[in-house]
Amino acid sequence: MLEITAGDRAYLTEMRGLGTDSKGREILVGLTVEESREYIGYLGVRSAGTHASSEENERYIALNDRYEAARHAVLGAEIAARSDTSPRH
Repeated sequence: MLEITAGDRAYLTEMRGLGTDSKGREILVGLTVEESREYIGYLGVRSAGTHASSEENERYIALNDRYEAARHAVLGAEIAARSDTSPRH
């Protein structure tokens, strides 16, 4: 499991931000387990007010873009599934 608080886990679950990889490990959607840990580390640095290098900022943005794109895809798929009114047999 990722090292996040129960509150963060509940929030990420609600926002469709958590998933599991092919090995059953908890991940942030769109990221590998290693990238998920790295991204969470960047969030900790940012929330602590510590300044990251421009290289670290670029990496954070790249991971964030992939995470958000995957999260939006999950949400879009859920909305499409709810909107599908075709008969089921």
